[in-house]
Amino acid sequence: MPKTDHSSEKNESDYQRAVLAAREWLDELQSIGVTSEILSNSSFTHFLTLTTPGIRRIAKEGGQFVYEIDDLAAANLCGAAQRLPEAYDVLREVCTTNVFHGAVLPAHCRMAASQIIRGSFPNAKRTGPPIGGNFVMRMLAYNGAKYCRDAFQLTLTRNEERSDGLRLSACDAVVEAAKSQEIHIEYKNLADWCLAKKFLGFRERADAIMGYAHDLELVRVGALKQPNSPFGPFPAIGHMRTNRK
Repeated sequence: MPKTDHSSEKNESDYQRAVLAAREWLDELQSIGVTSEILSNSSFTHFLTLTTPGIRRIAKEGGQFVYEIDDLAAANLCGAAQRLPEAYDVLREVCTTNVFHGAVLPAHCRMAASQIIRGSFPNAKRTGPPIGGNFVMRMLAYNGAKYCRDAFQLTLTRNEERSDGLRLSACDAVVEAAKSQEIHIEYKNLADWCLAKKFLGFRERADAIMGYAHDLELVRVGALKQPNSPFGPFPAIGHMRTNRK
């Protein structure tokens, strides 16, 4: 009597649960207005801008927006922009957006805007390859794959040597779930984001930002007794850069 491969059945069950969890997570994002279009087009800079304390995005007519930034946040951001290229990108985003729309800027940002226009702002110089424009989508897919691996005991990527041809990896689960929200992610791309050496910098940024976001949530629910840093995500990014050296 042939043996039943219960391990294969368990793998398929775990895989389907992972797909369901990923779909529910994407549904939650949709419910709060994070559409597939936003995910596909949100850059690292936009994400940092929206998670920096003291900066708020104010909607205008015609789908446009400006930034409202308080004095302390402006001073902190201008200081951080001289040390971290990521902070400089946020500063430039805030200043150029508000200057274009004629919106108010605090004194520190007005001075910085003038220096940016003249090309004299003493910003930290970027090293390494540029950051892709769809950073948020890649970051969420990468972290979703890691979650599915850990929560449902899946391999992160496929076992290409399987004789049965089954594709039950955590990356496959995220790709399948994304299709339900009309988010197109190639399996090979996601596997590369998770493992390829050339995406090490991306993974470091993603881990730093997701760690910061996780701490914010713990503070919000009272599980972490730590006041929010007025410098927002930038200490985490600075720590990442220090560890890289």
